[in-house]
Amino acid sequence: VLIVEPVMPQENKFASLYEYWCTIKGPNVMPDAKQFSPARLKGILTHLVIIERCSYSEGFGLRLCGSSIERHVGRALTGTSFSDLFAYSAKTRGSDGMHRDFDALFSAPAGLVGERAWFSGEETHVCSFIFLPLGGDGACKKFVGQLEFQPRLSLTETETFDGFGDMLHLEVIDLGQPLAGQMLQMPRAKLAA
Repeated sequence: VLIVEPVMPQENKFASLYEYWCTIKGPNVMPDAKQFSPARLKGILTHLVIIERCSYSEGFGLRLCGSSIERHVGRALTGTSFSDLFAYSAKTRGSDGMHRDFDALFSAPAGLVGERAWFSGEETHVCSFIFLPLGGDGACKKFVGQLEFQPRLSLTETETFDGFGDMLHLEVIDLGQPLAGQMLQMPRAKLAA
């Protein structure tokens, strides 16, 4: 069971992914990527992403992006850069501090759970998420994530959105391995079996 404090609005939606991830990892720090089968998570499949290091994008690509996520963002994302997920429009890249976070996470695996908001055109997007590492040959190879979007918020011409690309909440899921970079300063998610 995943318990996150302070309580995030979508936390219970992450239980299926987290419990499956724990089951296939067994006593290891993370499961082997070959063991992970998205089809085993039919109830949340449309909310899953798989992130990998790649040469076709600026460091990280979306190997898989569920249809609910693509529908919410308004464009196909499978096979694109991870930055496209949080881009402000189809023609721009998101300036994304999460790139730094994932760079650190691939070298010192841990999970992330949080909530992020960003502005696109005249709409505000708010997304709760969890990202968990998948390994192979003793190293982190990919991350599986689940993203849960709140309904879009429209802004009037007189309103502003101060949280442009802001993390509203972010915690690291410590897997008992040394943490790197800014992960050392992040609050820890509380996990319970």
